[in-house]
Amino acid sequence: MVISHVITSKPICALNLVVPDWRVCNKEATQPGGSKFSRTTQIVTYVRGPRFQVGTLSYSFDDNDHIPTPSRDIDPDALLVSMGFSSEYTREFYRTNTHVFNLGIGHLTSETVQAVREGRGHLQPLRSHRLREILPFDDEEVSTVKRKAGLTPTPIYQHLRHIVFHSPLELMLVDAESFGITGDGRSHSRIETEALNNALDLDRSAQLWLSWSQMPSLESVYLDLRIYSHDLNTERRCLSKSQIIDRAREMGRHLRLKVLMLAGLQSYGFTVAYDGITAQDIERWDEIDGEPNWIKIFRPAVREKGRIILVDKLIDNA
Repeated sequence: MVISHVITSKPICALNLVVPDWRVCNKEATQPGGSKFSRTTQIVTYVRGPRFQVGTLSYSFDDNDHIPTPSRDIDPDALLVSMGFSSEYTREFYRTNTHVFNLGIGHLTSETVQAVREGRGHLQPLRSHRLREILPFDDEEVSTVKRKAGLTPTPIYQHLRHIVFHSPLELMLVDAESFGITGDGRSHSRIETEALNNALDLDRSAQLWLSWSQMPSLESVYLDLRIYSHDLNTERRCLSKSQIIDRAREMGRHLRLKVLMLAGLQSYGFTVAYDGITAQDIERWDEIDGEPNWIKIFRPAVREKGRIILVDKLIDNA
């Protein structure tokens, strides 16, 4: 059995992975001239120019403009061939596929519940077990042990080249009460409830706190950042403009990506009009329509001829 044959991936449009609940990539929405698509969705693509040349900017999107990324499920049979083959297959699987990480948790761990009951004022983000065991974060203990790839001592995250973070729209509706912590004065206090809500807020922006310096092999990064434009962020201030800018600079210090997709930074009430704006404007201006020029801010994180793609919607359900 040849590993290259076993791990052959079928490309899938990244839009279906990073914001599947928006249904941006489907035949109806992406037909050239489709009015439904043009009314509700905006996709802006910037390509960084070589050396000192100005890049290119496009804000049209049709059925020929999908963003293919390699995707394949792991083959359980390949893991049974032999120990050596399984180890190499595992490493190649992580190197060559696009790996999707969904934010949110299904239940509270006993440690978290205990921390809330003890009234600790500071909680770590409530990241899922899969995120914690595979990915490195700048806001966790340096000694945190991560899962290895195969039989080597190298952690999985050092092999990753293509990653997707999806923050489901349902996550915007989750709060302490969703887990039975109500702050009703009987079983839980308001302090306990707010502590858990704060931890949930941190979880909604977990993708930005990845330790980019420890992931030098990354080529494609797709981030669902809809929480920034969402009404919940206005209410709870889960993710600030300055935090995004700081993390973008951190990405620029360590990454040279081929593709960087950012979904939701200019959605809902934060919509920005790009009509008449040129690539030269994008590379010079700090703001557009009074909002941060996210392309310029994230530009250092992409290599020459690399792409930054902004994906946004006016409303969720159209």
